[in-house]
Amino acid sequence: IYVHVKAYGPGGQSYVVDADFLEGDTTDHRSGAFAKLEEYQRRIYKFEAGGSASALRFPIDAGFRTHVVYGYVRDHQQMGAMAVKGEDGWNKPSLGAPRAQDVNLDGKRIRKGVQLYNAGTWPMKGVHYSNLRKDMLDDGGFPFGYVHFTWGLPVEYFKQITGEYLAEETYLGRIRRVWKPIPGKENHWLDCTVYSDAVADGHLGLNTLDDDDWQALAAEYGVGLGSVMADEGLFTPPSVRMAKAKAAVSSDVDTNGAEDEKDDQPVRAGFTSSHGDLS
Repeated sequence: IYVHVKAYGPGGQSYVVDADFLEGDTTDHRSGAFAKLEEYQRRIYKFEAGGSASALRFPIDAGFRTHVVYGYVRDHQQMGAMAVKGEDGWNKPSLGAPRAQDVNLDGKRIRKGVQLYNAGTWPMKGVHYSNLRKDMLDDGGFPFGYVHFTWGLPVEYFKQITGEYLAEETYLGRIRRVWKPIPGKENHWLDCTVYSDAVADGHLGLNTLDDDDWQALAAEYGVGLGSVMADEGLFTPPSVRMAKAKAAVSSDVDTNGAEDEKDDQPVRAGFTSSHGDLS
């Protein structure tokens, strides 16, 4: 199972905290790779300005081994697990209304059973690629939608999140543009980030929040909402950290050395959404 953790903060910015591949059998939702997935889902992430939280939502792609995914979601709904499935088309919302999947002996849908959410992957991929092209501003700030990546992510991660391209094809007598995998490239982590973005936008509504809303949300969950790059941390380039350490040694002789190194904070700002994609 391919999995990643993505945090979201003010200004439409997002932060890829982690990406991993969980090896194991995927035919039983209580063992193998799914047992590792449960451990992953229970992880707690520290915030820069204090406090901690687990992933608020944990969408899982139900397009493969659907019944197994439903079993896992059924057992972990209270922890934020969600069943999602991609839907083609340019006019689709980021996340559609959920549809009940579980039925009783009379064939009626069970209200609190598994819900399936359809994600409009085509427009969300367009937003994803647009955000990847954004650069830091001249004043050191970041534009709306800027994506931060933690240091240490595997090269394969970046290959996969750029593993598709827009192609033209004839459909019902008309030419349309569609997303297609680049030959020879996997795209599992692309699915991860697209589904996380869809849930953050269409389910949590994070892109509609203003600064006051973010402060209220931070207070509600008891976490700190600090500045994004104010200190050394997981999203600060190693070269910057080394330069700051050298400056501390050379400029403050009374300390008998550099200041104590600060612990890296796994989440710099915002709230997390993890996603699992079965291979």
